[in-house]
Amino acid sequence: MKSIIRLGVFLLVALMVVSPAISTRAQGNCYGVPDADCQLVTEAGANSAGFQQGFNMDYKLVVNFKGTSNGTESTGAFNINGNGVFGAAAAAAAGGDASSMMSALLFSNVINYDISGSTMPAAQKGNIEVRVANGNVYFKADMMGGKWQYVTGAELQALVTSMASRMSSTGAGGTGGAASANPMANPEMLGAIMAAPNIPGVITGEAADGPSVDGQATRKVTYNLDLAKLIAAPEFRPVIKSMATQSKATVTDAEIDDNIKKATTALQNTKVSVYVLVGSDDKITHGFGLNIAASIDEATAKLLSSSGTSGSGEINAAFDITFSKVGQAVAVEAPADATKFDMSMFGGASK
Repeated sequence: MKSIIRLGVFLLVALMVVSPAISTRAQGNCYGVPDADCQLVTEAGANSAGFQQGFNMDYKLVVNFKGTSNGTESTGAFNINGNGVFGAAAAAAAGGDASSMMSALLFSNVINYDISGSTMPAAQKGNIEVRVANGNVYFKADMMGGKWQYVTGAELQALVTSMASRMSSTGAGGTGGAASANPMANPEMLGAIMAAPNIPGVITGEAADGPSVDGQATRKVTYNLDLAKLIAAPEFRPVIKSMATQSKATVTDAEIDDNIKKATTALQNTKVSVYVLVGSDDKITHGFGLNIAASIDEATAKLLSSSGTSGSGEINAAFDITFSKVGQAVAVEAPADATKFDMSMFGGASK
């Protein structure tokens, strides 16, 4: 089971590494997507101003996994679905500072969750609701008694600043070793990341009719990522080397080759795709999604394991979000019965 978790972490890192490069290069490379659909995606990027006014969102996240570790089987499922609105008040954030932006922000969301697993005594189901209005963040959750509470924007900003400062201090560590270095400061690594989407066969595209949104026909443009081919490409080797040196100051070519071999073997049954929904007539982005399917057999798990433990596993994850009423103003009301949340547990003081 540890092997499938290790693969999941590696998969997320790989996606985080290559995704920024894909977004900057996608407009110049259609990856096999028909020209008309490629043009739709390009125009949707230029027609994003309406999102600043407001929009509705509906989304869902579904994750299922199962695996064995030394003969013990475990399963789990994680389901989230929600809907809400996002927008800004009139004369939104004219000053541009954090305080004015927070005061202008309008947001509401109802989130439903259902979590189950073979190691859990019982499934956990519940509801969380969040609203942002008048510069405050309001929330209520079944697990917290189902009553409205709130924190001010200033408190939230102070908390985020404090957490960022602590993380920065911990990361610096004063050690001066490889683990404290910033891999994104490596010019060779950055060059490899930006070149990744142009490696032949790493990304392939396709297009088809999508669902109707607001009565608007859409096109669904999908990009499939071959992560095993990406990891094995010579052009991507500086990224693997930089990642490896985060835990070890000196890494030999043989060790890098070994890491690449293990990673490509682990990723041979992995499928990753991202898609975007674009209105055929309004040329507005009406949604996007991410799908991941990965599996590891026992032989591959042993290859990845440093302790020789046996096991296998698979994970499937899908995230989908749809945008409707893009460009329409939204309204969010602050709950009248909300009480002040005690921030002292985070090292802050409620005022």
